[in-house]
Amino acid sequence: MPLRVDPTTAGTRWANSGAQAVQKYTDGINAVKVAPGQKAAAAVDLWANNVMASKARFARNVAAVSLQSWQADAVGASARLADGFSRKQSKYITAVTPVFAHMAGVLNQVDAMPRGSFAQNVARMNAYVQGMHTYRTQG
Repeated sequence: MPLRVDPTTAGTRWANSGAQAVQKYTDGINAVKVAPGQKAAAAVDLWANNVMASKARFARNVAAVSLQSWQADAVGASARLADGFSRKQSKYITAVTPVFAHMAGVLNQVDAMPRGSFAQNVARMNAYVQGMHTYRTQG
């Protein structure tokens, strides 16, 4: 049988237990032996079927959130943004470094192209877009 408490007490207990659960959380993560993304990729058809089966519930739930509620929640969460950016800065730099290297090569090619007329500028723009497109299509 569940404990019979009022919502405020349950909410307080939930928040307190969450704050105290850091070690359990860490232990659980360290106990994982297969990358979650690999398991998820292996179950892609199941995921797709479950998404399709839950369309009505998804629509009902997202439609139930008012603009004011969404805005208040989003603004309230923004206080954590700066901390998240700071903590993930090195990961971001690692992720964008090869993109920037590729972009430098593309820009060198574009900079060598003639410019000035509308047609020349469109050709430069297209060369940039096509050059950047090759970044994701290389492998």
